[in-house]
Amino acid sequence: MLLSSGWGSVRTAPGQYVCRRLREELEELCSEVYSNLSWYKNGIQPPLLAQIDDGRRGEVLFARKEGRIVAAHGFLDMREKVRLTSWAPAALCREQQTTAALLELLVQRARLLGKNRAVYVLRGEPSGEDARWWLRCHEVAGFEQTMIRLDMQVATEDISVASEQCPNHICWDEVETHALEPFLELYARVFGTSESPLARSWSQQPDRLKWWFERVLEGEEGELIPGGWLSLSKANVPIGLLLVTMKPGANAHVADVGVIREERGRGYGRLLMRKAVEIAIANKAGCLSLGVEAQNKPAIRLYESMGFRALSRTSVCIRRFR
Repeated sequence: MLLSSGWGSVRTAPGQYVCRRLREELEELCSEVYSNLSWYKNGIQPPLLAQIDDGRRGEVLFARKEGRIVAAHGFLDMREKVRLTSWAPAALCREQQTTAALLELLVQRARLLGKNRAVYVLRGEPSGEDARWWLRCHEVAGFEQTMIRLDMQVATEDISVASEQCPNHICWDEVETHALEPFLELYARVFGTSESPLARSWSQQPDRLKWWFERVLEGEEGELIPGGWLSLSKANVPIGLLLVTMKPGANAHVADVGVIREERGRGYGRLLMRKAVEIAIANKAGCLSLGVEAQNKPAIRLYESMGFRALSRTSVCIRRFR
């Protein structure tokens, strides 16, 4: 029998205290499990610990063997779903029985909370080789992989972008955050023709989009930079959008960028990214990051030409309950 001491769990929430000893045990576990991965070496905190440290509402479930935590997983309690954390279950031993049990218990918690799905975001090396075992575990547990994203980053001092004058027929407009409807219409035009089924579906749900961007205004995706939420217009017709936020550690993040289908391939994507760079530098950001779907080769080539390099590969998996 793998486990001789059984399971434990702890709720996390704003203002809720998690005892120091438990926090230290989970840190020790994550350190052993992730020590060879580049993102951990770069100082990125595992979401499992971020959930505890930031007081995010959810639960951490862990397994003990001979008095020591040997595996842990958690979830964030969100509006209609739970989002599993850790990128992979933090487990010292790759024993599928333990992993499956962790997943099933978390799914049961989600159902009891009345959620309709569980979302799992798995982060690993850019090649994806280190993530294959965990992906198989989640597939066995009924999770479907819906998106693969490359997480790219560049130091602002290393950004390569030509200095060009903005064309006369182009203008920038700040998004009026108190009246999001025009922006949501543009968003639907930009992403409604995406190669990603997930992005297309999301872009056609205005109520959910409005709710999400209202959360953005509340800091859900990092601090919104003044002047960092823009639409790009050509001859007074909106054709593109850009949203830049600041994350902890003085890093800027391109949360959204895109151009309508009819105007793609004409250099407007590079124009949007030049503006993102200007915003990042103006706000003294040390790095600029973004996420791009792995099959979006034209966008990846653009970002690489500006100095961005893949830091990790993220897979998004979903298990629906109804």
